[in-house]
Amino acid sequence: MMNVARYCSRQVFFLRIFFLRKKATTWYHKAVEQYRKSAEQGNADAQYELGRLYCWGDGVPQNKTETIEWLKMASNQGHVEARKLLATILPIS
Repeated sequence: MMNVARYCSRQVFFLRIFFLRKKATTWYHKAVEQYRKSAEQGNADAQYELGRLYCWGDGVPQNKTETIEWLKMASNQGHVEARKLLATILPIS
């Protein structure tokens, strides 16, 4: 009986992980949409967040070109965190 209980417990655990991932993915897609709208209107915080999402691949495919583009826009407006992240991505020339 104990093995059946462990098996069922494991199955429930994996189902919870599956649904949490699906929910998180949906959240990231919504966040990307909102950040993009604000970023295109010139919001430096949104530009930074969008660059960060592209950097780590959260809700969007990882894309270094997009990362650099959004982080440069934010850093040009004086966003300190964008400058820090950009410095870690771009090689020192």
